[in-house]
Amino acid sequence: MELRLMVVSSSGPSQFLLTNTILGREEFCKNITSISSSRKNIRELAGRQVAVINGPNICDKDISKAKRKMELRRSKCLCIPGPHAFFVAFDMKKISQNDMRTPKLMMKHFGRHCLSHSIVLLAYEGDLEGSALEDRLLRTDWHLRELIEKFGGRFHTFSTLSGETATRTKSFCRR
Repeated sequence: MELRLMVVSSSGPSQFLLTNTILGREEFCKNITSISSSRKNIRELAGRQVAVINGPNICDKDISKAKRKMELRRSKCLCIPGPHAFFVAFDMKKISQNDMRTPKLMMKHFGRHCLSHSIVLLAYEGDLEGSALEDRLLRTDWHLRELIEKFGGRFHTFSTLSGETATRTKSFCRR
C-alpha cells in the first residue's frame, strides 16, 4: 500500500528541502523557493512505497491566484483517494504573517479536517538535536508555539545542513 504525503508550505524553500530529505535525493535544487505546477515523487522507504506530493506554496506571489488555486486542486488529485498526512513545512527562524494564515488557508483548500491529519515540520540550520532543540523552541517563540497548537501540537524538526539520515526520515514518517 502506498503512503501518500502532501507537503505544504506558505512560502520559501522549506517544503522543497523537506521533500528532498524524505526522498533521500535532490529532487529540487537547494535554492528553489517556489514551483508553478504540482509534482508527485515516489520512493521506497522501509519496504513501503512513499509518494510525496508538492504543490505551489499556499501564499506564493510568483504565480497568479487562479493558477495557484488550480495547482492546489491538482495536487489533491495527485494523491487520490487522499493524502494519509499533510506535512506542513516552516523555517523555524522565519515565522511570518503568511505562516500564521496557513492553517486557515489549508482548511479552505483541503477541507476542514485536514489539520487533524497534519504535522508541522520545522526546518532549521544547525546541529542541535532532539529534546534540546524542542525545549528551546517551545520556550522562546510564542508565534511558533501558537502555530503548532493550531495543528494539534504535532511537530518535528529537521536540519537543512547535516542532511537527514534514513533513520531520522523514517522517524518523522512514522509520526
